[in-house]
Formats: sequence, structure tokens, C-alpha cells
Amino acid sequence: MRPRRCRATANDTDASTGRLDVERNTEGLRDPLLGHERIAVLGLGSSGLAAAELLSLFGKTVIASDTRADLDVEAQRQKWAPSSQLVLGRNTLDGVTVAVVSPGIVPDSPIFAEAKERGIEVISELELAARATTLPIIAVTGTDGKTTTTTLIGHFLTASGLNPHMGGNIGTPLCQVVLERRSGWLVVEVSAFQLLHSPKFAPQVTVATNIAQDHMDYFSGDWASYVEAKRRPLRQMREGVAVLNLEDLEIASWSEGFGGEVTWYGKGADSQSTSGSWDENGDVVLRWGTTTKRLEASSISLLGYHNRLNIMAAGLGALACGAAPGALESVRDYQAPAHRLQVVGTFEGVEYIDDSKATNPHAAQAALQTLSAPLILIAGGVDKGLSLEAWIDDMKGHVSALVLIGALSERLAREARARALTAPIHFAGSMEDAVRLSQELALSGETRCVLLSPGCSSFDMFASYSARGDEFQRAVRAL
Repeated sequence: MRPRRCRATANDTDASTGRLDVERNTEGLRDPLLGHERIAVLGLGSSGLAAAELLSLFGKTVIASDTRADLDVEAQRQKWAPSSQLVLGRNTLDGVTVAVVSPGIVPDSPIFAEAKERGIEVISELELAARATTLPIIAVTGTDGKTTTTTLIGHFLTASGLNPHMGGNIGTPLCQVVLERRSGWLVVEVSAFQLLHSPKFAPQVTVATNIAQDHMDYFSGDWASYVEAKRRPLRQMREGVAVLNLEDLEIASWSEGFGGEVTWYGKGADSQSTSGSWDENGDVVLRWGTTTKRLEASSISLLGYHNRLNIMAAGLGALACGAAPGALESVRDYQAPAHRLQVVGTFEGVEYIDDSKATNPHAAQAALQTLSAPLILIAGGVDKGLSLEAWIDDMKGHVSALVLIGALSERLAREARARALTAPIHFAGSMEDAVRLSQELALSGETRCVLLSPGCSSFDMFASYSARGDEFQRAVRAL
């Protein structure tokens, strides 16, 4: 028998349907849903489409649906088995035994009650990919710092020649990574949305950053469910390595009952175990068994103690994957992802900093604690129902003026005044207006720093936090 080809050619087109009959190469993969032939894919964003393609690789009949009636997925549909079906304008579970669900479908959606009533197993795209791959996985969970930690791990593993591939919540669906990569480590950022429906996801290494209030709207205010979703990888690991933040009381408690090896980072980690990481006067010290590595402060370009914690977590995670200690010195070459305390530039003596990725108060607090006071803060966005008290208290002594945008503006202003924030509060109807107003305030006073650190999601005014940050940078450069 001739070898199967990975890609379809003109000869692979089914004359009756016009659909490509893609021949399958499943080398290095395993059937993620053995015994199940008709699978629902609910939601056809990037993760849903990648899930449908992976399922088709194993000859599954995909029943793909999306509530958007005008969605155009014809090009992607050519990769599905001829028996597959596409339903737009509603989600459907007709005739399936398993459903792969998009993280955008909220937990109280009626589709979940219907699945339970019908006895249909519901899993995430993350779970599907993890079941399909035979490659080792290092997962990064937590509230803030996940993307920086994930990309740092990838950076360190690359410097060590270990061929990492990043995916998950970081942007590329894990199913897509699994389809394309058959060797090396999978470095995966995982969200609470994904983990909620990942009942068997058990990486070889889990790195936990911190836990703070976020996405309470998605979890209907159920804090315990949010935390439990974040903890899920450790609950399901029977062995392996957990890299835990000793400074976060919730994260620290996750060591209880964990059957694998725990390594700590943060204050006090130097006295906890044979491996760990901590800060010494701005240097990051990492100990792995009998080896100790010091990353000097002068080699670290990332701002803030919270980023040194990210470096500690990533360094230990990379070492757990087999990275050479010397590879950690590549931190000096690391470029952080955009919109994370990113210096846009200095104009007329005023420095502008883009921290649009601060999508909750906890992340915005880290920015205030990192930068020198006083500064003008641009904040606001979607009101997720989170507590604002600690964030407002951190504004005191740091913020000389507060410029508010978005849906949270009125509530944030009201609570700031109630908590005796003395900085003047202004309102802006657009990012351009907020930047222009901030410039006027800076030039008329003594403040020489303008910080965008919204403390909120962006969806009331922008497509994403990155779109919000891009608009901020455009407005700054137009001054």
C-alpha cells in the first residue's frame, strides 16, 4: 500500500460534493474519541474550526454549528469528512455522542443542560487536543501573567534546543498545533473557560501564576468554580511537576494532595525544597537540584516585581522540561508580548506606557506598584462585577489624575470618591480623547507619565485588549 499523503491534491476532490477527500496522516497522534463517530463542534471560531479539522483527520463525522447565521466557513469545511454537516444560526446536538464546546459559550447556556439530559459528553478543544497528542505538555494556569510566563518558557526551551510549540489560550488553538507538530514540547496557556470542560487534561508540568478575581460574569459570580477550574490540571495529574507561587495563598494551598513533585517560587522559596526560585535585590535566583543559576537584574528588561515572579515561574518550568540552566541567560534577549507595560515613547517630555493587557484590577495594581508616582491613569472598560477597593487604594499616592473610559466609568468614579481618592477624575468618550486630555493634564502640571492600565476587559469599545492598546498607541503617536 502506498503511503498516505498529508495534503489533498486535485485528484482528491469528491466529484459529487466538490469537497476535498483529504487523506490522513495520523502519525504521532491517537484517536481522541475512540468509539465515537458523530461529534458536535459548538462554536466555529478558530478553536472550533481547528477541532473540526482534527476530528476529520480521524474520519469523524462532524456536526458543526454556530449561532451566527452569516458565518462563512466554506473554505475550512473542505477539510471535513463528506458526511459532516454545517448548521448556522443555532447550536445543535442532534445525533451526536460527544460535543466539543467553544470557550465563548457561557456555562449557563441551555445547550449544556440539553447535553446533560441527553447523556452527551461535553469537552473543550483543549481537552480534545490533549487526548490526541502523544507529546509532553507544560501548562500555565492562573489569572495574570500567563502569556508572559508561557512565552518565556518557550523562549528558554528554544534557547536549549528543545523544539517547543506554543498554543492554547495564547492565540493558536492547541488542536492546530497538534495537527502541525509531531515532536518537541507543547507549551500551553490554559484559561478557566477551557479547563471548565477538560475532565482528563493532565500535563506533565503545570505552572501556576496567581489567583485573583476575574471573569465573575462568566462564572455567574461563583468564585469557587472559577478557582477550581484554574486548579484542574493539578487535580488530574497523578505525577509530574507543579511549579507554584509561594506568595499566593490560594496557589500555595494547591500542593495539598498533589502526588508529584512541587517546586516553589517567590519569597521564602529558598528554604522550601531542593529546587525553587526567589528574588535577591532584583536578581532572580533559580535552584534546580545541585545547580544554582543567578539572572542579574541588569539582564532583565521586564519591568516590575510581578514580572520577576513570571521569570521565576518560567525558569523553573523550563528546567522541569529539561532545559539547560545556561539557556535561562537568554532572558536578556526576551521581548515581552505587546501591551504589557510597553513603553510607547516620550513626547514633549511625557512618557506614555501601554498596559492594555491589564484586564482586571489585580493586573492594574501590579502596574501601579511598578511605576514611579505620580502618573496619569487611563482606566475603564467592561464592568465584570469585580471588587475595585484594593485597586482604588493603590491609586492613592500613585495617581495624580484619573481619566475614565468605557462602561465602568461611572461606578469607578463613584467608588473612588467614596474611598477618598483625592486625584481629579475626568471622563473621555474615546481613546483619542483620553490621550489628548491626558497630555493636556500632564503638560499643565508636573506629571510626566501617562499609563493606560484599564483594569477591565475591552469589549464595550474595542474588539480586544490588543485593539485597545493599538488605538492608544496610534493616538499617542498622533499627538
